Amino acid sequence: LYNFNPYDLPEVTCFRFGCKGRKKHWFFYTERINGEERERRGAGFGFWKRKGRVRDVLGGKGGEVVLGRRSCFVFCMKKQCDDDDDCKSKGAVKTDWIMYEYALLENLKASFVLCRVFIKSRG
Repeated sequence: LYNFNPYDLPEVTCFRFGCKGRKKHWFFYTERINGEERERRGAGFGFWKRKGRVRDVLGGKGGEVVLGRRSCFVFCMKKQCDDDDDCKSKGAVKTDWIMYEYALLENLKASFVLCRVFIKSRG
């Protein structure tokens, strides 16, 4: 998942919902990277950058048990340049692509995380 641009995700693998199925979400299990909680995830012509703080995923009776953690990432496109040094100084452009990464707690750590990828709705 992290090696691809989100706009290259196959249409046939998305879950459609909403009015006339206009909203699309993709769900993937992917290997957890050494259990790291990195701020960035490289992907194709851009990268996923962490947005906000890591949130608890609650469950159990009354929602009092912390089952895992959810991290939010936004996809940023690298600017196209001829010179690598010039690109680094120009930064990147945020897109409307969002990824939620769900992971179990440290004491229940698994080797995989669940990712949900979608385009942020406007308005």
